[in-house]
Amino acid sequence: MLKMIDHDDVLEFKAARTFFKKPFYFGHFFYIDGLLIDTGFDHVKNEVLEAVKKLPVQNIVITHQHEDHRQL
Repeated sequence: MLKMIDHDDVLEFKAARTFFKKPFYFGHFFYIDGLLIDTGFDHVKNEVLEAVKKLPVQNIVITHQHEDHRQL
C-alpha cells in the first residue's frame, strides 16, 4: 500500500507493511523541491517508481539503513 499526501511544498509518501492484508506498520518518506528523502519499502518499489516518474527528482538521500529507507 502506498499513499501520497500533499502538504503544499512537501509530498509525503506513506507505505504500509501489511499482515493478513491489514496495515501492520507504516514507513514514511518525502519529496521536496527536487529531493527524494528515503525511498520506502521494497514491496512497494513498483508503486514508488511509478509515482516518482512524474516528479522532477534531482537528488535522493538515504538517511539510514532500514527496510523502509532502502535504495531503489
